[in-house]
Amino acid sequence: MTYASRAVALVFGPPLRAIADWLAPGERVLLLTVGRQRRGVLEGRSRERTTWSRPGLRAFALTDRRLLGARRNGVRLELPLSAVRAARARRGALGSGVLELGLPQGALVVEGLPGADAETLAAALAQGSPGDSPTDLGSPTALHLHRGSLAGLAPVLLADLATLLLAPAALVIWFAALQGVRIGEVGDVGLVGALPLSAIVALLALTAGFALALARDRLGVAVVYVVVLVVALYGALVPIEEVSSFNVTWRHTGIAQYLAQVGTVDPDIDAYFNWPGFFAALALATKAAGVRDALAFAAWWPVAMNLLYLPPLAMIARSVGGDARLVPLTLWIFVLSNWVGQDYLSPQALHFGLFLVVLAVVLTWFGGSERGARPRVARRLRAAIASEPGAVARLPRGGRAAVLLVALAAALAIVPSHQLTPFSLLLVLVALVALRRTWLRGLPLILAVAIFAWLVFAAVSYLSGNIDELRAQFGQLEQTLASNVGERVGGSAGHALVVRARLLAAGLLWIAALAGAAHRLRSGRRTWSLVVLAAAPFGLPLVQPYGGEIVLRVYLFALPAMAALVASLALAAAGTRPLRSGSVVFALTLALLGSFLVTRYGNARIWLFSREEASVVDRVYDVAAPGSILVAPSTALPWQHRRYAELKHRNLSQLEAPPGGFGERALARAVLQVVDDKGEGADGYVITTRSTRAYDALFGRARWGSVVRLERALDASPSFLPIITRRDGRVWMAAPDRGRG
Repeated sequence: MTYASRAVALVFGPPLRAIADWLAPGERVLLLTVGRQRRGVLEGRSRERTTWSRPGLRAFALTDRRLLGARRNGVRLELPLSAVRAARARRGALGSGVLELGLPQGALVVEGLPGADAETLAAALAQGSPGDSPTDLGSPTALHLHRGSLAGLAPVLLADLATLLLAPAALVIWFAALQGVRIGEVGDVGLVGALPLSAIVALLALTAGFALALARDRLGVAVVYVVVLVVALYGALVPIEEVSSFNVTWRHTGIAQYLAQVGTVDPDIDAYFNWPGFFAALALATKAAGVRDALAFAAWWPVAMNLLYLPPLAMIARSVGGDARLVPLTLWIFVLSNWVGQDYLSPQALHFGLFLVVLAVVLTWFGGSERGARPRVARRLRAAIASEPGAVARLPRGGRAAVLLVALAAALAIVPSHQLTPFSLLLVLVALVALRRTWLRGLPLILAVAIFAWLVFAAVSYLSGNIDELRAQFGQLEQTLASNVGERVGGSAGHALVVRARLLAAGLLWIAALAGAAHRLRSGRRTWSLVVLAAAPFGLPLVQPYGGEIVLRVYLFALPAMAALVASLALAAAGTRPLRSGSVVFALTLALLGSFLVTRYGNARIWLFSREEASVVDRVYDVAAPGSILVAPSTALPWQHRRYAELKHRNLSQLEAPPGGFGERALARAVLQVVDDKGEGADGYVITTRSTRAYDALFGRARWGSVVRLERALDASPSFLPIITRRDGRVWMAAPDRGRG
């Protein structure tokens, strides 16, 4: 037996034996062939489609009574000849045959058949009897494929392999193209202006490959494209950056390093130490990995986090049922729309993943109506606004307890690690319970008690120092929107374009999600769970502006549901015909991809640090005495990663300028006052870098002046002594006594 024969026997031997075992006494096998069954789809109201059969390779047997289709695990298709309403054969790729059947439960398509077998099957099934054309293959215990059975399947499998291999090939081209990009080439519109043509070609290849995989019903291949897209888009800065990017990453590294060195939490240092869970875990991971600091994890952290989001997001999409293509398309849209940049080395990145885990468990295994009797009014209200067909996944009692413990552990792990995520999760869970989308009434109660206990007992230092400010911000929606939206539209023309692109992208996605929700409601599909997930985070701006970022966080927490709703709308427009389906997905991807490159990496100019400026900052940490004060024009520089609590870090963002602005001497005196505004007499250092100058160019000069003017003022002032002068960074040491002399 040749290797090819052995491979055929290995793949199709079990299905053939399953068919032989399934045959009734006296039943004759008239034709035996192989092909690939596409996903069976039932079309309902408003063109909504529901998957009713799974795809895959099958051995098919036409008997004198029925059509059988078997996989390795047994017969999975049994069609009486009289059940086929219509049958048609047509030519497929590279001469293969395609059989299209009209069934009561929907259309069924088998591809990769030999052309002659497709014609024979179509003729037999169309007339409801096998006719005289097929030949009796003999004993049901001795079923064998005829010589040409695989002739139609080979082109289909080769096309699948080519589609699959296109993804890693595009990834290699993408990263090879990015190797030639330098941080100095990244301008005011971010990375998109520095991308070479080969990088654009790689992204177009990924777009075409995913659209083709989804159109040809290769959902496993489509998921591979999603994973490759995550690596490509969220690892885009890895070949470009000289050192770890994004200033907050360096700050979080410093907090973790402090906890690793000291081993205790001091909540009086700042707000981070009132929610230290993530940083304590990061300190342990740093020690366990044997690396110098957490910056070693920073480069690939966004990729790892977005890969972490995919499984629970897939469970959320699957929980609402319908077209099986909804899952990969939801993942694809989510990846292309998650431009808010909260997946760096941060508590938000990790705990957004835990947020998704909790919701995935709740909707998959604990969704649906609450157990027990309900008041009549509540029952009528629910029937009016939240009726959804379908059932949740079933688990034995022990399994349900296990997944509930997972959800509870994930929810409680969020509480000591992040200020905002617990409240977002609580809002969503309360809304799900209120609309009877889950019967886990105890879970939001437990979470609320945990949040209250943490605020009262563990975060009391933060609350006592900020209670007046928090009280003043509560419910100030107009002020919150102004700080989140109005104050961000400004700076250079390129930056203004990026901000407007973000507003437009978010607005259009919300509109599309609303249209998707309306479509699903008209179709009678499970919708209200997604509506709750998308709408509940809008309660967050009533609580606080969260440093001017709350609108971004609302978008992030609502994004999983919005992605599923937009995917539903896209599938309704795509239909089931491959050409139309592929075209719709390709066009949608191009729009989202172009938006992502601008909105995600629009601020990359100030995120990317040169090796020289990082070296300049490190030199200050090497020489500064304990208690020294470090001052920078803004926070856009690689600092706070060392000696976090030992040194004091200040910036000039809150420096108030007189109506006419500062002169150079007045500016130097104002900076000197920032260095020692409490008369502490500690050493002071002023640092400017390439990235702080870029911040000026991108966001516009500050109220007190520009970085270039600050450098001139410090050079001219006798109260500051220049100690480091390099192209990408300068440092002055405060010398007030020298100025007085």
